[in-house]
Amino acid sequence: MSKLQFIGGGRMAEALLAGLLGTEEWTATDIRVVELSESRRSELAGRYPGLDLGDTPVECDGLVLATKPDVVLAVLARAVAVGASGALGGRRDIARLARIHCRAGRWSPV
Repeated sequence: MSKLQFIGGGRMAEALLAGLLGTEEWTATDIRVVELSESRRSELAGRYPGLDLGDTPVECDGLVLATKPDVVLAVLARAVAVGASGALGGRRDIARLARIHCRAGRWSPV
């Protein structure tokens, strides 16, 4: 099981990933990146050997959502379905996140 899983492998995720891997606390084998684009997964694999890459979330200890705001709820639902609920602090935190939506490009509580 990965210690930390990024949902989304774009520029924001890569910036965070590079920062983590620049420390002595994290190695590429500690981290999984879930990215739908096969070409992007190939780019990341070339830059970060040993990184666990895939197109489906798996059970993990920690979860970083690095997606566009309009897909966050769908991504959360998919991650929870595979056992990532503990990474978010349990069902109460997930319910709280589910009450958030994107309105006019800005996050606001419902």
